[in-house]
Amino acid sequence: MSTRRSEPSPTSDPVFSCDQRTNSPRSQITFYNPQHAHKSSTMTDQSPMDAGAFVTDAFLQSVLQAAAEARQQCLQMLDFIDQNRAAQPSPEAEMQLSRQQKILHTNLAKLRGLNRRAVLDTRNTKQQTQEAKSEIDSLHLHLQNLYYEQRHLIGDIAACQGYNHKYQSLPLISVDEILATNPELAGADEHDLMVARINHEHAERQALEEQRQGLLKKKQSLIAENNKKKDHLAALDKEVEKFLGSATAVQQKFEQHDQQNKAAAAASA
Repeated sequence: MSTRRSEPSPTSDPVFSCDQRTNSPRSQITFYNPQHAHKSSTMTDQSPMDAGAFVTDAFLQSVLQAAAEARQQCLQMLDFIDQNRAAQPSPEAEMQLSRQQKILHTNLAKLRGLNRRAVLDTRNTKQQTQEAKSEIDSLHLHLQNLYYEQRHLIGDIAACQGYNHKYQSLPLISVDEILATNPELAGADEHDLMVARINHEHAERQALEEQRQGLLKKKQSLIAENNKKKDHLAALDKEVEKFLGSATAVQQKFEQHDQQNKAAAAASA
């Protein structure tokens, strides 16, 4: 069931005033002094800048258009009140004023609806902006992480390039010598030449290591043979000493026998 909106009466309209001393309307209806309102309307006309000059959205332009219409209606009512400042306004003036009030209420209702829609659109726009901002912040954070990884990799590459490798201190064969011994490397780049020189040094060191191992084995065999000969000589020394000891005892016996013989010969003589 729909209800019909009652039309505002002149006594309840904000343009009219009531006696503050009683609850009943004054018998004689008077208007507010419109001089102050007229001054404010004159000041409103002198707008420092036109809003439509920088508003390009069609909906916002409709809001500005509705606001301009409501403002224009207010100015017309102020001008009408200023022109009809009589103590007792005529019924035609009251009817005209009531008609203008209805038009103003219509414009204000339209403006409130547009304002409500503008507020909702603003909220939706803020939400979309926040979502887009969150996505941009996430992408920005990911970009910062990539920058950090890039700086880390650049530092690692610089450390690797500045590392003092051991092959740089090796007594490698010269480039001319490696080219002379390997003619197939004539068109090789610097890296391949360095690899060939390192491989040549490795082969030379392997050959020298094999020679060293062979000489070490020969040395060990010679040492073992010398130790064996030393042991044999030591045994011979013991045998010789033993023989010499036995020979000394025999010699002493012979000397005693000679002394006995000499003593016997001397006694018989």
